Amino acid sequence: MTELSKLKLWKLKLMMETLTEPAMLIKKIGQRDPQAVLIRAVEPLDHHTISVPSQHDPKKKFHYYTNGPGKLCRALNIDISLNHTDLTTSNLIYLEDQPEISPDQVIITKRINIDYAGDDKDRL
Repeated sequence: MTELSKLKLWKLKLMMETLTEPAMLIKKIGQRDPQAVLIRAVEPLDHHTISVPSQHDPKKKFHYYTNGPGKLCRALNIDISLNHTDLTTSNLIYLEDQPEISPDQVIITKRINIDYAGDDKDRL
């Protein structure tokens, strides 16, 4: 199952983040492997999968509405009320079991406009 979202309020922007291991377990075993997934943007498969503002500009492609953390949360109607939602028991967020996707279907890019951050620029 693809895990999607534990939300955090970070610099007044909502971000979708999924914790994949309990925090106490991470502290206990000192594991350094990634234990969370931060989703900053998605590309909709078609325009019916996201809510689009009533003033939709036809010149804009639909991924415009999901190409940043704030826009993504608005498009998916995710707000701070979903903080700490347990994805295994809640019916507030629907997760669909899908086959694994291949690594070439995932796009990983550097963070934009944060060259000033030095070694911390890739920490998220």
